Amino acid sequence: MIGCSTLQKPICLVVEFMENGDLLQFLKNSRTKLITSKLYEKSSVIFNPNYQNMPEEYLSSIKLVHRDLAARNILVGADKIVKISDFGLTRKVNTDLNYMGSNNRRLPIKWMSVEAIFDRTFTSYSDVWAYGIVLFEIVTLGGTPYPSISNRELLPLLKSGYRMERPDNCSQSMFDCMLNCWNEDPLQRPTFTKLREYFEELMSQSGNYLNFEISEECTYYNVPSSHSNSNDLNDVV
Repeated sequence: MIGCSTLQKPICLVVEFMENGDLLQFLKNSRTKLITSKLYEKSSVIFNPNYQNMPEEYLSSIKLVHRDLAARNILVGADKIVKISDFGLTRKVNTDLNYMGSNNRRLPIKWMSVEAIFDRTFTSYSDVWAYGIVLFEIVTLGGTPYPSISNRELLPLLKSGYRMERPDNCSQSMFDCMLNCWNEDPLQRPTFTKLREYFEELMSQSGNYLNFEISEECTYYNVPSSHSNSNDLNDVV
C-alpha cells in the first residue's frame, strides 16, 4: 500500500501498480507467445539459476493465513518480481496456529487442503497446499487444476487420496515437491522455509526440472480457470 484517502467518500487505497498484471494471465500470455513463436522447441528451464537469496515467507512468520493463494492473486511487476495480493480471506491464526472458518463462506475449493475443506481448519500448512496448486499453474503456464472434475466431485476424491497427475512437461523432482505440498497430514507438508531451501538447491543444479514442450490439447488448457461456478454447489463450505 502506498497511501489511502479516508477524509471523505469514496474511501480509497492507493496501491503499487504492477505492470504485468496477475500471474495467471501472465502465464497464459507467455504460453501463447511460446506456442506462436515455437520457442518452446528450444527452451527448458523456467527459473533463473543466478537468482540468489530468496526471501523468507512473510505471512506465516507473522501468523497470517492467506486462504486464497492462487496464480490469479499474485501480481507481476515490470521487473518480473511477484507479490501476493487479494487478502480478503486472510485471517490471523490463534495460539494453536490455526484459524477456524465459518460456515456458508464462498471459498476456492480447488486450491484448498483436505482439512480446510472438511474441518474448516486453516493454517500456514493449508497455504502450503495451495502453493502446490500454484506450482501446477506455473509449470503448466496457466493450466486449470483438476480440469475435468467438478468441485462437488473433487471432495470425496481428495479424501480418498486422489491427487493430480504429473504434467507432461514437469520433471519428477518438481512433481514430488507438489505431492509433498498435498500430503493429507498437514505436519508432513514442507514449511515455506523448507520450500525456499528446496528451490535454492534445485536452482543451483544444472538439470532441467521442466520444459516448454507444451501441447494445448491437454485438458487443463481447455477449461476456464476459476474458483466459482454459479451452476454448481462447489465453492461453498
